[in-house]
Amino acid sequence: MAETRVLVGLIAITMVTSVVALPLLGGGLTGVTGTEDAVPDSNAEFGGLEAGSDSGLTAEALSMGSAGADPATPSQPQEISQDHEDALVDGVEDGIELAQSQGIDVTQEQRAAAVDGARDSVGQHQEASVEQVQEATKGAVHGSVMQAQRVDAEQIQYAVGGATGGALSQSQTVNASQMRSATWGATHGALAQAHHQRVTVDAVQVATYGAAAGAANEAGQKGIDRKPTIQEAAQGAAYGGLAQYQKITVEQRQQITLEHVQHATAGASAGALEGSTEIALEQRQLLEVEQYQRVDVKQVQKAATGAAKGALVQRQEVTIEQTQAAARGAGKGSLIQVQSVRVEQIQRISITAIQQASFGAAKGSIQQSQEATVEQIQAAADGAAQGTLVQHQTVSITQIQYAAAGSASGAIESALQYQIVEIERIQAAARGAGEGAVLQTQIVDITQVQQLARGASSGVLVQHQEATITQLQIAARSAGQETARAIQYQRISITQIQVVTQETASEVSAYAIAEETDDEDQLGQFVEVEVAQKLEEVDELEGTATVAFSDQESTGDSVTIDSVALSEDGFVAVYDGSDFGVDSGDVRGVSEHIEPGEHEGVEIDLDEPLAESGSLVAVAHHDTTDDETFQYANTDGIEDEPYVTDGGSPITDGAFVTLEGEPDEPIEDEPEATLAVSDQTGDGETLTVEEANASVEYALAVTDENGDERGETDPIDANEPVENGSVDLEPPLEAETVLDVAVVSMADGETLATETIEYTLGEPVEELSVEYVDCTELEVTGTLEEGDSLVPRTLWYDSIGPGGTVFPGVTAGDEIDAPFTGTVVMTVGEEYEIDQLDSETVVLEVPDEGSFGSFVVPWFDPADSAEEQLASPPEDLECGGEIQPDEPTITVEDVESTGSGSFDVTFGYENPNDAALTGGGFVEGTTADEPVDELSVGDGEFTVEWAPEDDAERLIWEIPMESFGYDESVRAETEPADEYEDPIELDVEFVDCSRAEVMGSFEEGETIIATTAFYESGGLGNTMGEYAIAVGDDVDAPLEGTVAFEVGDEYTITETEEGALVEIPISEFGTAITGVSSPEAVPGSIDYPNPDGAACLEDVRPELPVIDVVDATPTGEGIDVTFGYENPNDGSLAVTSEFVEGTTADEPVDDLSAGDGEFTVEWTPVDGDEQLVWEIDMSNYDYDAEEWPVASTATAGEIDPSFSEEGEPTEPETPDDPPTGESPFNGDDPFDGDDQNEDSFGESEGVASENT
Repeated sequence: MAETRVLVGLIAITMVTSVVALPLLGGGLTGVTGTEDAVPDSNAEFGGLEAGSDSGLTAEALSMGSAGADPATPSQPQEISQDHEDALVDGVEDGIELAQSQGIDVTQEQRAAAVDGARDSVGQHQEASVEQVQEATKGAVHGSVMQAQRVDAEQIQYAVGGATGGALSQSQTVNASQMRSATWGATHGALAQAHHQRVTVDAVQVATYGAAAGAANEAGQKGIDRKPTIQEAAQGAAYGGLAQYQKITVEQRQQITLEHVQHATAGASAGALEGSTEIALEQRQLLEVEQYQRVDVKQVQKAATGAAKGALVQRQEVTIEQTQAAARGAGKGSLIQVQSVRVEQIQRISITAIQQASFGAAKGSIQQSQEATVEQIQAAADGAAQGTLVQHQTVSITQIQYAAAGSASGAIESALQYQIVEIERIQAAARGAGEGAVLQTQIVDITQVQQLARGASSGVLVQHQEATITQLQIAARSAGQETARAIQYQRISITQIQVVTQETASEVSAYAIAEETDDEDQLGQFVEVEVAQKLEEVDELEGTATVAFSDQESTGDSVTIDSVALSEDGFVAVYDGSDFGVDSGDVRGVSEHIEPGEHEGVEIDLDEPLAESGSLVAVAHHDTTDDETFQYANTDGIEDEPYVTDGGSPITDGAFVTLEGEPDEPIEDEPEATLAVSDQTGDGETLTVEEANASVEYALAVTDENGDERGETDPIDANEPVENGSVDLEPPLEAETVLDVAVVSMADGETLATETIEYTLGEPVEELSVEYVDCTELEVTGTLEEGDSLVPRTLWYDSIGPGGTVFPGVTAGDEIDAPFTGTVVMTVGEEYEIDQLDSETVVLEVPDEGSFGSFVVPWFDPADSAEEQLASPPEDLECGGEIQPDEPTITVEDVESTGSGSFDVTFGYENPNDAALTGGGFVEGTTADEPVDELSVGDGEFTVEWAPEDDAERLIWEIPMESFGYDESVRAETEPADEYEDPIELDVEFVDCSRAEVMGSFEEGETIIATTAFYESGGLGNTMGEYAIAVGDDVDAPLEGTVAFEVGDEYTITETEEGALVEIPISEFGTAITGVSSPEAVPGSIDYPNPDGAACLEDVRPELPVIDVVDATPTGEGIDVTFGYENPNDGSLAVTSEFVEGTTADEPVDDLSAGDGEFTVEWTPVDGDEQLVWEIDMSNYDYDAEEWPVASTATAGEIDPSFSEEGEPTEPETPDDPPTGESPFNGDDPFDGDDQNEDSFGESEGVASENT
């Protein structure tokens, strides 16, 4: 069901200074088997009860009989008075009559069973009054027979007996009406779960007893008379306790007995009720009571459900006192947090989040140690549940659960280690760590989130003796947030995450003490530096791994891992998948040592055989000790850590393992229904149902608390949803009342789903009028009396769907004078601001928090009544459409076969909006990948791997646009898998630069091409299709074998025994085979490139020429310079050749023939410092500029000293001029002399050269 999200926020929290505990619910149950160790002293009080508390409740007062009785042996009937007999019979009849008025048929067998169940319980509680007996029985019977069409008579008997007994055990402090509400909720919740799971009647009895006793006791002690709240607390606890008990294995039931179920449901119902009261807030000193946010009944139910479930997840023997403490603390803490937020602040707390916070808090607090006291457990659970409901952004409910579990677990861990008894410190640590784990946004892996919270809460308590409560809470929160930010791109294990967070939390606590500060910014800066330094010392995990573990049948002694690939050696360990967290204590079995590489069919023997079918998870582990033995469990997770992804998440795969021969669970084809309806205020003539649906034709029916029918809709077709539908109430309501709303099958009148709500009559606000200027601005005109408030609410869409924000508004006598007569303008702008323009005009500006715009709706909160909506925007404004994002376009861009039946599918999208939209998900098709998390603005695409299981399968991507007000989703889907061809599987080997071999099977018309690269005298050349072989034309088809491409003398194709040989002609300097294009390649592309292509090109590239100055002879008017070159290649080189320095009208040669050569130019230097420099540009042959050959003369003045500064030769100073043609260099010829190298040019006086 989609939930309307209203954003509220947090207030500053002052930590609690006491724990109010529920005393132990003791005693055995008739027909319930318990272990000897699990049965408490019948006179024991709950260990956490404080001196002076008036909520005491002895185990003896709750006893239902002998704890050791055989389940098959019914309890001995006890004589009861005639008055009690008459009362219980009247109660049964009253309950049945209420159910029948709601369309429920009750058989005589079910009636008799209800009487028997009530009689057994009343016989054990004859101290109860006649009224209490009748009302407790009435509620139990009514709640149970509402499920009469789905459960049998025996289940009704045990449910009625358990709930009635539980309520009557509290007869000294509870009134009859409270009992009725508690028993109704307990039986209704237990039998709803019994119907789904087929639980035993013994379990039904203990769950109803505990839930009714806990709810009744708390209602009596705290004076809670609100019937729906009591009902939902008991209902949620009974449902949650039975749901979790059905999930635990046969082995676990040796430790988690039915008596644990009884105390878990009692603690959960009592804690949820306590957390819903104003008294709890006063005890916590959280805020003024008149400011609290009243929790609704569904929040109470979900808190109780989660708390009862979480308290039954322990893996070790714990006492029933500890079980009850965990459930109570968790149920209470989450609802206190819901009450503690101010409406003007921003927060999203769904009822599912409440359930998961309660579940995780109870679970984490109880599974750490058998030695923890009940005070420690309750404080840890309470703090963890509060802390994880403090998110300022949307986090997943699973992250909330694991954060709560980790923070509670870490707090208990340190409380035991350091013998901490101050419960407020334990609570502060758990709360701060929970906050930090859900406030951070960098990591999403639940195992990382859990260890982050665990490390923060345990580490901060190292400094518990000197740190203040505020310092502890801020230190734990900061350590978690900053560690998460720092590790988001690091490959470190979850053990390292815990250690880093733990040490950081401890050190920031010490820093806060030394600096005597609780400034969050200052502590945050300290943490940032500390985490960075610690991560520098952490060795990141190297290596990659994959593991595949598919569903399978097993004898229970072992499982088989389909495949595992490790880059380094290691192991595969198997964990219980029902509560997976890579905990070193949860290993169920481990493989033998595994060498690097790919392995298939790895069999793992389990340490203990499976007792029943269930989920297991396989995890790839390193061998960090290099001793080929698995040390992860023995070293508490320090050694042989899991392989991780780039983001640090363990590499895992899960499977459901079915025990061979285990009978299949019966598949029930029964009607299904959903219903969502909330407490509401109205005119008494209509009731609004938010959502409803059923798999059969149905109607919506409303009855009041007396069982009288108040309204029913016309029949609604099967699977036709109702959204914000109305049910006419006849006769109209005249006073506040409790109503039951039901989804009823039209075929047989069976009730498929029910909800109980409070309906409040609201007085019409005649003196206030509303006028909309547009969707973003309205005016409310009229008079506000003392205490009256006008509250603006905005509605909007973000990237995942609809939401709304509630703002404080103005109250007469507070922000504005009372009475106020005038106009209040509500407008959507940039920030929240109240501006009183004059005595008659107030402007309330609220920020636009939607991604696509917001519109505003006015609400009125009279001083002594319930709030109500004053007006909705006129239809002609179409405000819903104004804030609705445009639909994106999504397409399948490409499907490319990767072989082995898999495909790479590329999806594209166009988001025309100014903000991102949700990325949706795959609704059909087999893929381990997910679409993008969100569609960013504009265009985008992504590629996933699709492994269809049959030829008809399609891969379908869907964006759920129904959340944005559209009728249907946007979809993109592939063609059936058989429409896409598998690629030809080729084996291509590049033997060397001049030979490539292509092995495969080729059909008629298919062409294989070798691509080449070579250098000619002008530079680089290549071929992309000239050298090919066409099967069927060049060789017979089909061809199966090896096609070899080899550089030779000329282009020829020859059939060989192996297949075919394609000879490729060699170029002037050599030819390299750079790749192969298969028949599947895109035309003009290479799908098998030569991995050594770059090196091969260097091999066939011509060598650099060597150039030098051979001679420089003055001529009187200039200098004749002779340059020489040596081209070591077999062909001539066409080059770009130029004089880059010096004055000459001549040009150098631009074609260097093979071998040696020279040429002479006339150089007319302009001064004595000038040089003549020849450079050859070899870029055509892919040489860098610094490699180009260069030859330089000496300066003109060095060659001919007679050159003046102006460059003109002067008259000789002596008549003894050298003979014509004689070298001016002392008779030395630059190419003569014994010191000349045979294979290179020499240098002589006056001849400078440079050659690179």
